[in-house]
Amino acid sequence: MSWSGSDPHLEPGERVVWQDSAKLALPRTTVRGTLYLTSSRLLHVPSRLRRDQQPRAWRLEDITSVYGVQPRDRTIYRETRPEGGSLSRRVRVRLRDGSVVLFNLKRRDEALDVLQRHLVRSR
Repeated sequence: MSWSGSDPHLEPGERVVWQDSAKLALPRTTVRGTLYLTSSRLLHVPSRLRRDQQPRAWRLEDITSVYGVQPRDRTIYRETRPEGGSLSRRVRVRLRDGSVVLFNLKRRDEALDVLQRHLVRSR
């Protein structure tokens, strides 16, 4: 744990598979924190400096796809939300209900590889 980070609250039998610093894009703001991939969930735990924000969790069975966002000329993606950060750092997580969660990660390609491989294995 760092001075700005917080440890996740894990469920019994749950283990952390991967973690990295990530910003969660919300309407009109971003929340700095740590993104954790566990054996059963994807968790975003806000930094200690953002005590006004609660951790958010998504069950792996509710995630239908994880993909990176490409520049406008290479995709039909049209969202240009400034709080989403640089296109080369964006990771979109599509949920079963059709909603999308947007993260901004410096090591996007590593995150995509780990998340996609783990989702395939968990099915």
